[in-house]
Order: sequence, then structure tokens, then C-alpha cells
Amino acid sequence: MGKIFILLLLICLKLMGEESSISINYKVDEPLLGKGYYLTLSDIPVANYPNTVGYFSSVDIEGKNLKIEKDLKKIIIKRSGEVIRETDVTWEKYAFDIKGLDLGGLIIDLRWVILNRQKIDVMISEWNLEDGSYELEIEYIYPKKKDIQKMKISMPKFNPDIYLDFDYKTPILKKQEYNKKYLVVKKIALNDYDLEITKNRENLEGLKLILSKEASIEGKNTEENQYISSVKIVPLIEKYPKVFVEERDSENIFKNSKEIFIGLELPKDIEYNSNYKISGDILKVKYRDLEKVLIDKIIITDGMNEVTKTIGITNWYGDGEKIYIDNTNDGKRYYEIESINEVQKNYKNLKIKIGDLEKDIDSEGDSEIISLENMKVKVEDGTVSVSFDELSNFNQGMELKYDILSNRNEIIDRIKLKFYMEN
Repeated sequence: MGKIFILLLLICLKLMGEESSISINYKVDEPLLGKGYYLTLSDIPVANYPNTVGYFSSVDIEGKNLKIEKDLKKIIIKRSGEVIRETDVTWEKYAFDIKGLDLGGLIIDLRWVILNRQKIDVMISEWNLEDGSYELEIEYIYPKKKDIQKMKISMPKFNPDIYLDFDYKTPILKKQEYNKKYLVVKKIALNDYDLEITKNRENLEGLKLILSKEASIEGKNTEENQYISSVKIVPLIEKYPKVFVEERDSENIFKNSKEIFIGLELPKDIEYNSNYKISGDILKVKYRDLEKVLIDKIIITDGMNEVTKTIGITNWYGDGEKIYIDNTNDGKRYYEIESINEVQKNYKNLKIKIGDLEKDIDSEGDSEIISLENMKVKVEDGTVSVSFDELSNFNQGMELKYDILSNRNEIIDRIKLKFYMEN
């Protein structure tokens, strides 16, 4: 009698079916995969995105998935006790799917594969990008029983920052650069994550960076001079090292490159030795109908380049031989002991000033000789050279200070040199 009772109990339990719960917890501050990517759930609590790399850690799984049986006839899906989908199971190419399950802020697709009945695939086809918890019951209807799979999906609030491959929180300070069309201030890029999760039927573009075309400028002479009231902002591509070209498609700045440099086309009338504030919605990130300003201010500082060099002179150096300041490692006659910053090269249409002495640098990069006590200074082919007349009159630690000026007397380079001779 006892064996019969146990047998009847097992039969009743079988007819009552199984029930299992599984939770899908999408992690905050992790990139999530959307349309086109199924998350595979099985009887072990491990997330699996087939054919992708780097997304497995973005999801935590708790619980397990029920195994479906071959004689599955119908699937009923309920939310808060209400039936939201009921469909007969028809296998097409060994798979069966239910698409467009609207959970109120989250739309998902479900897929089952008959060759691996322990698994279910879940795909987020649309998300409102807000944090929320979504629960549903999947009823598996068989000829003689009903199994219930409870599923809970937890979504975080969308964080656009994880898609940005640059720091926008640190203030941007950039020195002016003389005679450059564009002042390159910052490199921006998006991480190589899939952006489908940020799209929906109304917004097919999804998350994108928007660079403003201009911004206001404040500083010396800007209030009284209407010609320097704004700055043109240009997206730049680094074609070759330190060679930049403009990206013409301002609506899709990443069309031809994965990284873009923010370039400023500064007004010609601003003062090179003054500071300026560039302000406005310089860079924004947009996703759906939401926008967030990332960069609203850039400080442009005095462009004067201060250079200090200590130069050693060897016994191979002869009276009157030239020491070229832009290359102080001759290797035989003189060498660089210490240097802070580097001189700019190719001086043309400028001026060189030593104390009260001043000489023009012509369009070929040449100047007249400036004669000092036991020393001569000249600019040739855009390069400054220094020579000592008589080494017998050389004093250890001799100093030379000179400025390179623009035609508006703006200081471009301020150079301080100190010389020592080997014993």
C-alpha cells in the first residue's frame, strides 16, 4: 500500500508540473547589448552572449532555467497575473520565438531551440534607459502538465559615461600656439561598444557625440572688438602624426575615424600673451531625446614658450663656430646638459630681441648678426645660432637671454641659455 501511495504522489507531482525562478541583473556602469544579441540562459547561473567578447561580466544570473520537453504545445506569458501573450508552439528550423514582449519600459524577445532544450535566449529589443524591475511568468503547457518559469529582469539607469573613451571632467587648459590655423585642444572617442541598446524606433542613431560649430570667447579686447566675439570649433582627424585635417561631416564626426580632435580656429586679433575663456555647449552627448553637456569651457592661456637650456662645450669647439639652439646635441663640439621645454623651429617674419637690441627675421628666416661681448647671435634659415669669438675670454656659466617676437611684439619664445666649457 505504501509503494502505491508514493507512486500516486509522484504521478500527481508530475501532473502538477515544475516551477523555477531566474533573475537577470544587468549591472550598473557596464555596457549592455541590445537588439541583435541574445543572452543565453541555462541550468547554470552564468551569462553567455554567443559570438561576442567582453560582455559576459555585464550580467549577473541567479536561479536556473527550466528544460522544455519535446511535446510542448503552448506557451502563455503573464505579467502581474495578466496574460500578455498566448501562442501555440510551432518549430521553424528547430527554433521558436516570441517577439516584442512589452513589459512597460522594456521590450524583449524570447527564443527557444529544440536541439538544446535546457536553454532560453533573451534579447532586449528596446529599453527606456531608466532603472526598473520587470517580472513575468512563462507557462509551458504540455498535454498532461504545466510548468512555470518565473523570470525577473532588473535594469540599471543608463550611464552614457561608460561609452566615452576620454575624460571630460578635468578642466581643459591649452596654451596658444603661434601661426597655427587650428589649436588642437582635446582628443575625443567612443569606446568600441555596441550602441544598439541606446536606439529605438523613433531614434535610429542612438548615442552620439555632438560638437558645436562655435562658442563665445572672453578675454582681453573681446568686449570692444566685435571680430573676436566667437570661436569656430572644428572636428579634426589626425591624418599623420601631428598633421590634422578637418572632418567635413559635422553631423557624423566619427564617420571616417574612431577618434576626433577638438580644434579651435581662434580669431587673428586675440593677444598671444593673454588668457581667454571659450564657453558654450562645446561638446554634448545625446541619446534618445536626452542630452548632456560634457564640455562647456576651455581656457586658452598665454602662448609664450619659456625655454631653459644648459649647454656644454667640448675641447673640439673652435673660435667662431656656431652652436645651433634648436639642435644642441652636436655630439662632438657641444651638447645639451639640461633642458626645460623646446624651442620652436623655422622662425620667419618675426623679430629677435636681446636686451635693447632688436633685429627682424625675414621671410627666408634670416636676420642680421647681433654682436655682444665675445659672442655673436644670428638667425639663419629659421634657426638661432650662437658663436663665441675667443674661447680664451670664455667665462664658465655665461648666460644669454633672448626673445622671439611677433610683428605685434608678442613674445612667442623666451629663451634662457647657460654655457659651460669642459676643462
